[in-house]
Amino acid sequence: MAVVRPFRALRPEPHAAAAVAAVPYDVVNTEEARALAGGAPLSFLHVTRPEIDLDPNVDAHDASVYDTARTNLARLRETAPLVVETQPALYVYRLKDGDHTQVGVAACFSLDEYDNGTIKKHERTRPDKEDDRTRHMVTIEAQTGVVFDRVSQRLADAGATMDDVVKINTYIVDFQPDDDMRPFSQGRASVFGEQPPSSTLVGIDRLVSD
Repeated sequence: MAVVRPFRALRPEPHAAAAVAAVPYDVVNTEEARALAGGAPLSFLHVTRPEIDLDPNVDAHDASVYDTARTNLARLRETAPLVVETQPALYVYRLKDGDHTQVGVAACFSLDEYDNGTIKKHERTRPDKEDDRTRHMVTIEAQTGVVFDRVSQRLADAGATMDDVVKINTYIVDFQPDDDMRPFSQGRASVFGEQPPSSTLVGIDRLVSD
């Protein structure tokens, strides 16, 4: 049985949901995405297919594309606006196309269980696509809150909350200050505010279990 955990989603306010909603990034090409997002400044395609906001001659995997995604997400958070849920939750969604209806759940799952087959893979992905989405995720810093959410869950299991934390020791493998410091600080601030507990951050080569 797979482990399923709730998380705090970043989502649009209800009144803006329809304007933000967009087709999956991989079902349209750049020109189709550009056409769909034209005149729709809140469309999430500006985040998932940011090349639509750049010159057509720019390579889809150029660094400027990922930087644009980060800029567009920050803008969308302010203008939509997008808000972070106050409590972790599971998110049930339903897609309907003609007579076909499909129901899914957005949640946190184990990567190990995905790799070992406990969670079935719905498709085979190409390495270049995996690299693209990884670069996209890292650049827009959309995953920084997950680590702290897991800490929150462990504290809750022990009958405590983030308010009980007095010291943080953080170990980052292959730590690169220019790349890692800002997302770490932003993730910490999103949980603890502007006055976090005393913190120590250490860059390491690997974890003992690696």
